[in-house]
Amino acid sequence: GTALSASPVISRSQDLAFFATRNLTGQQNRVFAVHAKTGVCQWVYNGDCAGATGSQNLGQVSSSPVLDTTAQRLYLTSTSLNGGDTVWALTTSGTGGKLWGRNLGASYSSPAFVDTTKQSLYVGTNSGRIHRLNATSGQSCWSSAGTGCTDFSGDEQVYCVATDTRVAASSCP
Repeated sequence: GTALSASPVISRSQDLAFFATRNLTGQQNRVFAVHAKTGVCQWVYNGDCAGATGSQNLGQVSSSPVLDTTAQRLYLTSTSLNGGDTVWALTTSGTGGKLWGRNLGASYSSPAFVDTTKQSLYVGTNSGRIHRLNATSGQSCWSSAGTGCTDFSGDEQVYCVATDTRVAASSCP
């Protein structure tokens, strides 16, 4: 009875498949970890395998989470529910659980790792902002303005649609 709108993410090393829900506005959502081969529920973030839903204010999840199998972390974005977080980092080990969360504004897009080291994430929001976050702590490295780009310094390049230019972005792990 729970709406699923994004593709699951599979951890072959853990034999887990992760599914996030997209229930109507005002309803709690959950992240399920099921055994990839048997389909047996292993754990649920914001609820339990018996069907209960928690109160962590997880809004609608419209896109697939991103998995770091080495660090055993799952990253996802959502809408804000009752002022709750919109970017989430969950541990996939043991019984799962929240590592950190941030409310950066609603997002219908998947986060993306900046590079192969998976030390930081790009997160886009529905308001047109781009954020770079430290993947371990959730701390902001930089954010763009909703109407264009902020002034960046550093080696990375970000393309600004509003000004049709490329600018350097600050360095972040």
